[in-house]
Amino acid sequence: MSAVLVTVPYGLVSAHDLPLCAQTEIPSLAPVLYLSDILDLGDKSKISNKTICDTADKYWMLVDKTITAVPKSPNTKLSSFKLMPNRQLSSGEKKSPVYIGIEDGNLCLCCEGSADQPTLQVEEKDIQDLYNNGDKTMRFSFYQNTSGSNTFNFESAAHPGWFICTSPHPQEPVGLTNKLGETFITDFHF
Repeated sequence: MSAVLVTVPYGLVSAHDLPLCAQTEIPSLAPVLYLSDILDLGDKSKISNKTICDTADKYWMLVDKTITAVPKSPNTKLSSFKLMPNRQLSSGEKKSPVYIGIEDGNLCLCCEGSADQPTLQVEEKDIQDLYNNGDKTMRFSFYQNTSGSNTFNFESAAHPGWFICTSPHPQEPVGLTNKLGETFITDFHF
């Protein structure tokens, strides 16, 4: 079996990314390379915090247990997010199963409600516990899908076809839509 040398630039946090120009040899027939295969994720502090911004330059911010999309200003304290791989779900060429933790990782995003109208919620749940023990209900699981050269979207694993979105208007809660790329903004970057 031949090997492939993989080099990934610093600053990416999806399940397919490696830290600070990490290099490793992997078999060319390996089905998927997970972040957890390269790093020891026993400590959630090893996963870097990132701000998440939509393509209209509105940043996700935690306000009273709700994620709100706000324009960046000198007085805005932006929230940081940790993405950790979900090792129970399979990934594809352009999608990686992840959990989304907020700030220190003791709050996580999840999907609640019926299949015809799920809602995005912030719930007290340790992202490290999800990483170690999984999410049988898939409420906390999202697929981070590549949507452009520098953008991605988040699809609910519990409610396929529903994507995290922001309103075109500032100061609105981040929610879910099943109309990808229409009225609501579904593409994000770090």
